[in-house]
This record gives sequence, structure tokens and C-alpha cells, in this order.
Amino acid sequence: MAKKTADVGAAVAVLEPTELVDKELGGASDQLDNRIADPEKDVDFYPGEADKEETEEEETSTEGESPFGVWDAETAQDKGFKALLYGPSGAGKTWYAATFPRPLFLDLEGGLRTTVQVKPVLRYPKNPKQEVTKFEQVREFYRLVRKDKNPQYETIVIDTLFELQYLITRDIVKNYDANRQMDDQLTLQDYGKLNRVLMETLRSFLKLPYHIVFTCGQTEPAYEGALVYPKLIGQASWPELRGLVEQIGYVHVRKGGGESGVENVVSYRSHPSFVAKTRLPIEETFLPNDFKYLLKYAEKIDD
Repeated sequence: MAKKTADVGAAVAVLEPTELVDKELGGASDQLDNRIADPEKDVDFYPGEADKEETEEEETSTEGESPFGVWDAETAQDKGFKALLYGPSGAGKTWYAATFPRPLFLDLEGGLRTTVQVKPVLRYPKNPKQEVTKFEQVREFYRLVRKDKNPQYETIVIDTLFELQYLITRDIVKNYDANRQMDDQLTLQDYGKLNRVLMETLRSFLKLPYHIVFTCGQTEPAYEGALVYPKLIGQASWPELRGLVEQIGYVHVRKGGGESGVENVVSYRSHPSFVAKTRLPIEETFLPNDFKYLLKYAEKIDD
């Protein structure tokens, strides 16, 4: 059963193996009901605007104190890692995200089954039979973590960005009139708004004082050995996202490694066949699929 937690009120739950079985086998009618669109129009705002006044008050310095702060290794650690993890389906992206410290998952894909092999994790929505079907639920999740005074988590995982884009597109089609040839077909202006809303949303999450992890699938290579990169809707999203995050890890299965001849690894160093990025002194091309190996290089900076 779900354990009652003090974080973000009653909105999240500890997800354990028995709950995943319940989610898999039961509640089909409930899940169907959750997919029915809300007839009430969603409030149109970007995450963070509701908290603008509160943020300004927090940043006001006390009279007589220096308005400047020191950025050092300890400060960087307090800000947390800001990472994008991408790769093919089944490569271990969600597993890897679960190895980050005390993760809270915004579960947009319903793919948390593998996390129970790592440890119990927090999940939003709390009810394991409930799905995120509207962008307003993403806004609500942001408001909850933004105002949480007693967080029981250190990492926020958005799983996945492609599903987040899908929710945004549904919100755009529902709430904004346009000359569309088909009801669900995006116009050029819609693609522009999709990118603006996505980037504003991701920036808002990245400013939170936690480890922030985004997961994403990958593009299909045009031929064997061709360059792959994160799969997103629209051409503008990936180049802008690449500049926002500090770490881009390519999660994949490597042949020839491990006792079984294959191993799940993550690469933060660029390669001719995939894109990656790091601001840490990572030397190896392939790291084991566990956060502790990434943390090792952050601790080297501390030394």
C-alpha cells in the first residue's frame, strides 16, 4: 500500500512493487476515466509566474549585507545536477534516474516498473492507478514542489519529455484557435508556442534547488553508426535544451561488457554516433548505469 508521506501534502506516494502490480492488473475503468478531457478550461500561465512575487521577497538582501555570493564546489553541489538522460527504449533510463538521491518522479509515461529493482521511489500522482493526462497536472506538480517546506526528496525526475510535449500540444489545440486542416494538427504558430511553453516549463524546474533529471527517447539512426540525439517534437526544442542542461547522458546497452556480454551504460562524452555533454572531468567513455559513478567526478572537483 502507499505510505503516507509529509512531502508535497498528500500528492505523492512511495511506489513499491505491490502497487505496480495493482497498477498493471487492475483499475482499467479508472484509467479510462482519467483519459476523458476535463470540460473546464485550464488556467493559462507559465510555471513560476504565480510565485514571482514570493521569489522577489526571498532574494531581497538584508541591509548592510553584501549582495554578492561565492560560487564554489559546495554551492554547486547544493544546486544539484541538471541532467538530460536519453537513449533507446529499454536501455535503462528510468532505472538510472532511480539511482539518483531520493527521487520524486513526475510519471508521465507509466514506466516505473524497473525502479522497484533499485529502491522505492516517490511518484506523482499519488494514486498508482491515476495517470497524468493534462498539462494542468504538470503545473500543479510544479506548484507543489515549489512551495514544499519539508521535502522528502532530493531529485525531481520528469519521465519523459516527449510525453510532456504531447500534453502541451493537447493543451494548445484545446485552448487556442487556429486555422487547422485537422482538429489535432499543429500549425507553424502552434509549434512555436509548443517550444516556448516547453522551455519556460523546463527552465522553471531547473531553477529548483534539487537534482533535476529529464528523460527522453532517441531518434532512429538513418543508417548503422549514424548520429542519434534526443527525440523531441519540433526542430527548435533540442538545440535550445542542449544549452540549458549541464549533463547530457546517452543511456544504452553496450555489447562486449559485463559477465553476460552486455551491460547497461551511460556516456557523457561525445561520440561519432551519439551526442553527449558534461561539465565534469569525466575520463571514461562509458560509465556504469549508477549515479554514484557520476558523483565520483563531482567529488574530484571538491578535492
